[in-house]
Amino acid sequence: MSDLIQLNKMTAHEIAKTGKVVIWGFGQEGQACYQYLQQIIASDQIWILTDEYQAELAEQPQYIYAESGLAQLAAGDFNLVIKSPGISLYRKELIAAQQNGSVVSSSTNLWFERYPQAKTIIVTGTKGKSTTASMLGHLMQSIGLKVVVAGNLGIPLISVKPAADYTILELSSYQLADLQAHCSAYILLNLYQEHVPWHTSAKQYYLDKTKPAREQHCDLLICNAESELTQQYLIELAKQQGIELQPVYFNQLNNKQIHQAQGFYCRNNQVFYQEEVLQFEFNLKGEHNLKNLTACLTLMQAFNLNWRAALPQLNQFNALAHRLEEHVLDSGVIAVNDSISTTPDSTLCALNCYVNKPVYLILGGQEREQDYQPLIKQLNQFSIKHIALIGVTGKRIEQLLNHQKPAFSFNYYQNLTQALAIIKQQAQAGDVVLLSPAAPSFGEFKNYQHRGEQFLSHLNAEKIR
Repeated sequence: MSDLIQLNKMTAHEIAKTGKVVIWGFGQEGQACYQYLQQIIASDQIWILTDEYQAELAEQPQYIYAESGLAQLAAGDFNLVIKSPGISLYRKELIAAQQNGSVVSSSTNLWFERYPQAKTIIVTGTKGKSTTASMLGHLMQSIGLKVVVAGNLGIPLISVKPAADYTILELSSYQLADLQAHCSAYILLNLYQEHVPWHTSAKQYYLDKTKPAREQHCDLLICNAESELTQQYLIELAKQQGIELQPVYFNQLNNKQIHQAQGFYCRNNQVFYQEEVLQFEFNLKGEHNLKNLTACLTLMQAFNLNWRAALPQLNQFNALAHRLEEHVLDSGVIAVNDSISTTPDSTLCALNCYVNKPVYLILGGQEREQDYQPLIKQLNQFSIKHIALIGVTGKRIEQLLNHQKPAFSFNYYQNLTQALAIIKQQAQAGDVVLLSPAAPSFGEFKNYQHRGEQFLSHLNAEKIR
């Protein structure tokens, strides 16, 4: 027991230099972590663990996998476990490992330990965090600041050096659940039900998402005043625990006396600063992206940065790949790749961008126990011609639609290829074919990027608007 107490007082780096380390999960982030650890400890101290056998790792002398490998982990054979984000913090093997003396950490924690003086801005939320982090980086760079945008954006954080001014980190709930670090600012955009299997419940997801802010591991907290779940699981829960948080809000409206609204907010597809309507060119679709902008401007004002000088540069910022990415086909059909949409709420945002156009919607993917009823109840307000359902959740949505009286046709298809073959026969010039699945991609696809690429490939989408 005394050894366990001693280990828990040490940093992950200190533990790595004194004992055996295992990296659980060997995707892009696991590989980057392995390369980093090789710089500070001997290779024979580093083990690799995967849930299933991977032939490409067979020649690694310290490679373990499947049941026997997980048994070693659970037995506490390793002093330090660096888990990849996709592996749940609540896995029984991980809990057993901790009970048997192992310390569990992540490459995100390693990065913060390595760069304790970095000025960091964490951007998170159920939806919009990638766009917001990138937009904030663009605005800051446009006024001459040296900024790096990293995290959950495809570049493993452990391989990135902090910027001279600000390092903007887009972090998921997977990375926040066990974060042991302090940041300069924490932006929480919104909260919706998501990632239930990983977190074991919706409540635990909300708790993990808000944990760093609730525990005051940030100098500045920025929140969306419209988010009731943020109030419940962050502000009110902290108050119950004797902590009075002092967040700076965006989208704080006073509906009775709008002139009293403070800060930045969005109303009727316009952005206001107090009573002033802000004028700028914006390439992103949807009111949700204007709300993301208000979060960025709120941060810049709080940091005394010249946001007015940055606004004219917004016309140089474009949507991220796979986020409401428009392609106009030779037939005149508009193909919209919104493959990054993995929640019902983000699909509603996408539909709101095409409220006056006929839409063929593709829905469904991997099961994540999300509630689709609110989405289904609102579908009739859009000009939907047909919904193509795919994946595991497509089956569940089909059953829900069977109990409704939708004003559109719908059908379940075995895969995306089959669905698009039917849609291509029906869609006409001016129609929108929208891939906004409201579900993760795994199963039929490697990831959401692969899903988006296959969508565009099947439609021969080459002309980008």
